[in-house]
Amino acid sequence: MKTAIFSGRFDPVHLGHVLTILKLLDRFDRVVVVILDYPEREGCTAQEAFDIFQSVFIHISSPRMITLIINKDHFATISREQYLDLIKTVGAKNDGVVYVSGNRKVLDNFQHMDLPWEYIPRSREYSGTEERRRIHDAG
Repeated sequence: MKTAIFSGRFDPVHLGHVLTILKLLDRFDRVVVVILDYPEREGCTAQEAFDIFQSVFIHISSPRMITLIINKDHFATISREQYLDLIKTVGAKNDGVVYVSGNRKVLDNFQHMDLPWEYIPRSREYSGTEERRRIHDAG
């Protein structure tokens, strides 16, 4: 079974996130969506992001296809041991798991740790941090 691990702040959740997860389901048997919980979240809490994804995906997938979890470890700095523990927690097997992201900083960490990863293009190139800052400054 091929499993994609897809993490992010999802702050806020938007259509690009949903479409990316759906595209991943075309290529993987299972997608584990890891919602990163940060104290400085601005658009929504990690639990609210979880609830939004759950309300969207409950109608289009079985629980075996999409797994949602909340985690505090940022994937740009996550250790190999923390990541392997997370894989065990969601019941995946190491040999079929690929971390997917459009975040180059995170992918650099996975390349450094010599773990399977794949770049997936974002719906448009942007920095989530810069977008949140722009929205905050405009508001």
